[in-house]
Amino acid sequence: MEHHANIVPWQIVAEQTGAKVVKVPIGKQCQFDLTAFGSLINSNTKIVAVAQVTNVTGTALPIKDIVAMTRAKSQAIVIVDGAQGIVHQPTDVQDLDADFYVFSGHKLYAPAGIGVLYGKLAILEAMPPWHGGGKMVEKVSFEGTTFSQLPGKFEAGTPNVAGALALACSIEWLSQYSNSELEQHIHQLQQLAFDGLSQLDDIEIIGFQPVRVSSPLSWMVFITKIWRRYWINKTLPCAQVTTVPTR
Repeated sequence: MEHHANIVPWQIVAEQTGAKVVKVPIGKQCQFDLTAFGSLINSNTKIVAVAQVTNVTGTALPIKDIVAMTRAKSQAIVIVDGAQGIVHQPTDVQDLDADFYVFSGHKLYAPAGIGVLYGKLAILEAMPPWHGGGKMVEKVSFEGTTFSQLPGKFEAGTPNVAGALALACSIEWLSQYSNSELEQHIHQLQQLAFDGLSQLDDIEIIGFQPVRVSSPLSWMVFITKIWRRYWINKTLPCAQVTTVPTR
């Protein structure tokens, strides 16, 4: 269900640290299995990273339930990839209670190269800078350096000022529209496409959620005869672990 951006970095971290990446099984319709998830969480779990909405099928995950179960069974940090969810769901990061929430600006029609990282204050304060340079220090000497307070210590070098301004404009523009009206329109498009595709032979729609929807055209179309049981998905370049032969 995850985008490559929420798989590859953890594989790199696992290789560097000796950690193990554990995947949660999903159902035939790509629904998140909360029971299976709970059985995998234990005191050894360090990070839980999940998508708010998967780019593969449009499935919306039960983030608050995932966070609550993680809190009950471990001390793990919860990271939510909100790239697909931020534009389709009203999101209160404090209500979600995730430790980190991230999304790409271009999902909100801002230029590429800008995004948002929300993190809980205590965790951010405990984290060291990940880059060094100008603009992120209060005092520098050859004996040592004093870093700036948040968020400055994470912002080495010249920031993407134009991108930040454009993202702010995009958010302001989107805020004038009712989220419920947008989702109703998307749902109508989704239902129309679903009804039409369902009339075609040898096609099965995977991931459709009539009640809770996200993206109108991100389902996986399962064409059994023509494509020899391959899942066909418009997001193939970013979902290769899902688009595998199903023999």
